[in-house]
Amino acid sequence: MTDYQCQYASTAFIRSFTTPVLDYNDVSEAELLAKIEAVESYCTTVYETGDKVACSLLVLAKLVQNPTIAKKYCTLNAETIGKYSYRLGSISGKSPFEIAKSWEQLGYEILRSKSFTHNDKLKIYLVND
Repeated sequence: MTDYQCQYASTAFIRSFTTPVLDYNDVSEAELLAKIEAVESYCTTVYETGDKVACSLLVLAKLVQNPTIAKKYCTLNAETIGKYSYRLGSISGKSPFEIAKSWEQLGYEILRSKSFTHNDKLKIYLVND
């Protein structure tokens, strides 16, 4: 899995997209490459195209849903440990799922705008058959 050559998204671009930079302890290179391969395969199969930003957003949308990563990158608002609980100030005010959903929507919008099969402007319709 670590020998996969990325077509659109790169591991360096994905790691540097977050603040702070996505650490190798958070997501291993093998796991990141596996997610990139799955997303790129999906994009080229369904949309017949790909995009660096769109593929990266789709990969990151999957990664940010991991509670450990969400906590580190300040997207969790509250946590309960035993009988103690505390609330954190969130940078974005959104949950990891809301962030992931917005990134996914943006990624799909980019892919649809670049795709010939999903772009209504380039379709031919048969009328008066």
